[in-house]
Amino acid sequence: DDPDAVPAGLVLARVGGGEAEILSIGVAPPARGTGLGHRLLNAVAIHAAAAGAGSLFLEVAEDNLPALGLYERFGFYTVGIRPAYYARGASRISARTLKFDISSPAAAP
Repeated sequence: DDPDAVPAGLVLARVGGGEAEILSIGVAPPARGTGLGHRLLNAVAIHAAAAGAGSLFLEVAEDNLPALGLYERFGFYTVGIRPAYYARGASRISARTLKFDISSPAAAP
């Protein structure tokens, strides 16, 4: 155990009512591009499925292109838009609501 070590990534999710939601996910800059984001998503999908969830949801800012790419490669797709949801200084950015079908036969996390 290194007392100076910092986490490379984190994910916070909840499961209820037959679905799961990622509330927060992040990967530290030095760990980006290593597959850690995919592994975090995979871990959530596995745990959500074990808890009886058939779907996994999250929200992401439309201007967060690296995250959108990760989620789309994983199998998420857009199911909704929250217009002007996030503040970026004086401007507003819409949020996309994304869904991953855990129970889909094509879903292979």
